[in-house]
Amino acid sequence: MNIIKTRRDFLKIGVKTLTAATAVGAVGKFGAINAWAANGPYQALVCIYLSGGNDAHNMVIPLTTSQQSYAAYAASRQSLALAQGTLLPVMTKKGDTYGLPPNMPELQALYNAGHAAILANVGMLVIPLPDKNAYNQYPAGSPNVPVNLFSHSDQTSQWQTAQPNGVSATGWGGRLADIVQGAYNGSGQYPSVVNDGGCGQFCIGSQTLPGVVPSQGPAGLTGVGSDAARQQGIQQLLTFDNGLQLVQAANTIANRGISQGALLNSLLASAPALQTVFPSANPLADQLKMAAQIIGVHSQLSLGRQIFFCSLGGFDTHSGQLNDYTGQTPLLLQLSQALGAFYSATVELGVAQNVTAFTSWGSHHFVVGGSVAGGDIYGAYPLLSLGGSNPLDVTGRGSLIPTTAVDQYAATLAQWFGVSPAILPTVLPNINNFSSQNLGFLG
Repeated sequence: MNIIKTRRDFLKIGVKTLTAATAVGAVGKFGAINAWAANGPYQALVCIYLSGGNDAHNMVIPLTTSQQSYAAYAASRQSLALAQGTLLPVMTKKGDTYGLPPNMPELQALYNAGHAAILANVGMLVIPLPDKNAYNQYPAGSPNVPVNLFSHSDQTSQWQTAQPNGVSATGWGGRLADIVQGAYNGSGQYPSVVNDGGCGQFCIGSQTLPGVVPSQGPAGLTGVGSDAARQQGIQQLLTFDNGLQLVQAANTIANRGISQGALLNSLLASAPALQTVFPSANPLADQLKMAAQIIGVHSQLSLGRQIFFCSLGGFDTHSGQLNDYTGQTPLLLQLSQALGAFYSATVELGVAQNVTAFTSWGSHHFVVGGSVAGGDIYGAYPLLSLGGSNPLDVTGRGSLIPTTAVDQYAATLAQWFGVSPAILPTVLPNINNFSSQNLGFLG
């Protein structure tokens, strides 16, 4: 392993896009997918990871609901509360009214048009924990409770692996790609999971490694002199047979990555330019624009299923949350603008019904796409009161037990993606602990 790592580090000098091959026929031991779904219409999942954990109680705010009012929110949030008059109203199918921050008009518009839904109070769970009494009955280290449920560092890994009380070398995005590979991507010419280089375990499966495409596109071979000359030199190094099987395997992966990068460059260069305008100075928008461009050439890549991982960092804001420059406010602005542009791009490409984007890592989440049963909030929005009157507040300071598990969230996405309920435990080991495995936000 040290040899491979060293050679990969060497190759990064000349290869900015190194993609690892996804094994053909990866269904293998995982069993078959729904027969009716195999080789069906193209579908893509786009995970938007809110690094640091979004304080979603300042993103989806109760105004007038059957359970609580804006006053309850303001009392609990105190100096962090957003002014009621600035909030953008959205209404549920039951008639409850919530507010979004004033810098999220694009997501308000998508929600009101039925193209976006909100999933409330999502988090890591092993089993359902209806209240703090249920939570407190389990001692520290119990397998029925996530390790360090309120720890940012632990949650970072757990949200990506869907493994709340153990260690996993793979993530649920990679495991999902493992399962659909044989039925949908068996002749694919590019990895089915793509990220810009910032993905953690989410992208890794037992037989799936992600393709890395920077926001500016796969640069291929760069350095002093012409690309052709550098490519020729590296190709000679990679094809030299030194008799070491481990090194030869690394060379094969690198060669495949170079070929895949060249193919993607060629396809993107010849594809019609997107007319959708993505906001500038927005790192998430840059990633989503690249995802849209790759989606636009999916048929040439022979991919029936794709997974993209995009991220927006800085959500662990602490006392700077309301800062106009470094706090949550500009991040939510970037999120709203980027998702608004991305949905418009999928409409332009004619694939809005085939692409679902969803946020990850936090409490309340947006799901956006043409197949979303939008204009509603799914799951149970929690009480925001502090202390003993709130059955979910385990610390008295607003540390709320999740009412919807990440497993349930992911299972709903996975089933839309073509995975049968019987195979879900392969992707989400704890899913059978929950009676509701499809939350209904995707049609």
